[in-house]
Amino acid sequence: MRIFIGFIAIILSMLSCSRSIPIMERPSVHKTKYTDESKSFLLCKNCKALNAIDDADKDKITELGIYDRSCKIPSSLLDLINLKELSIFAQKVRLPDGKDGLENLEVFNAYDSHLPSIPAFVYQCKQLTRMVVGLTDGNSIDENISNLQKLEHLTLAFQNLDSLESGIFELRNLRELVVRTDDGTRISLAENIVELEQLTLLEMPIDVSTHIDLLAQLTNLKKLVVPGIACSNGDYSHLERINFLEEIHVQELPDDLDGIKSHLKNINVVQAN
Repeated sequence: MRIFIGFIAIILSMLSCSRSIPIMERPSVHKTKYTDESKSFLLCKNCKALNAIDDADKDKITELGIYDRSCKIPSSLLDLINLKELSIFAQKVRLPDGKDGLENLEVFNAYDSHLPSIPAFVYQCKQLTRMVVGLTDGNSIDENISNLQKLEHLTLAFQNLDSLESGIFELRNLRELVVRTDDGTRISLAENIVELEQLTLLEMPIDVSTHIDLLAQLTNLKKLVVPGIACSNGDYSHLERINFLEEIHVQELPDDLDGIKSHLKNINVVQAN
């Protein structure tokens, strides 16, 4: 994601080893808007600058960032037909209800927010390859997410979560799936996770030993990020079934790490920051 040099420092930070997906952070300087002569990108506080865009300039904008404590984004957002990247930095945000528009959108980032639902227009963005979004719960997603067949990276941060919408497992081109919960509650890994054959990164609050049969079928997986890999009975032989991995990042390293590594000879086991 492009850095807006000369106008504002937008930090592309790595959210620790377990949060290794670059997330554009909230602007640290309070100004109304930032743009340049090309007017291909616009970074604005709240939506004042968005409302003031001339019709002649709407087609020029390919990147848009909106920030404030809370935002009510107008329906004119959907008129930006050439918009490719949309980032929203607001804990409280209300997005337009329309379903049509932004057909060329490739990146949608609303990680700072806890949206009650993914906006309807997002499900129509067939060019979307990357989505990073904060949501209230598992009901915030509906089956239409399966429309996003070009999606390669998906990060979902929930306030609470019981299960994932099954349509996620129909995203055949998905390579990176990151699921986080505010309270760290562990969830069950759905059996249809095995349909995501292209998956190379999986971050999810799951119990590895319980789901080893499913993980063993994700043979393209390179990196697994989980709360821990400790096993109550001390038998870690089951981990040999995922020796195709390159890295396992855990929040808590078990006391018998050396014993675990004897079963994971080719895998780097590290503590997530």
